[in-house]
Amino acid sequence: MTFDIEQQLRNDLQKLSGLCCWDLQNLEHSWISFNFGAPRLEIREPKDAEFLANVKSERSKQRFSLRQVRVRGDFWIWIDCCYWEILFRGENIANSRSDRPVIRKALNVVDGQIIKRIEIFPDLVQTKMFFDLGGEIHMRNEGESDDQPLWHIFNDTEGFIYSLRDNGSLEYGDSTYEIENIVIDL
Repeated sequence: MTFDIEQQLRNDLQKLSGLCCWDLQNLEHSWISFNFGAPRLEIREPKDAEFLANVKSERSKQRFSLRQVRVRGDFWIWIDCCYWEILFRGENIANSRSDRPVIRKALNVVDGQIIKRIEIFPDLVQTKMFFDLGGEIHMRNEGESDDQPLWHIFNDTEGFIYSLRDNGSLEYGDSTYEIENIVIDL
């Protein structure tokens, strides 16, 4: 029997059905992240001197020298190296080039909404997420292919990570797969 990555992705993303997204954040640059499911504490202890000696940035060195505590959901989505837009009831309210206050306001609109549909178009290198109260997040390749991920979907409790690369391939675990267009109704 051969492994069907598209069916595996469908099965795993069905677990988002009925879950509210929460704690939407605009991270460094234009990255955004959000959680689904039950919250839990994630604690990262300070790194040791040997690790810190290899860190070039003073800001990063300071951050790694401290304990970090975060609240994470069962699922965590990180929108990474791509152009993205947030829409509400069909109107574009922010994108990856917007000022941070505009992005934060748009994220607040989507916060608490339930994801209802995910569309992945690897040939166009686009993904769209649709939410129950009119929120949408559209992601696409910026046009330059430098082998960067557009997004990641993490589930630490079940141990899976998916990443859509800017060439349209899907990473799952240590493997890379070519996929067809996928529409998942949740």
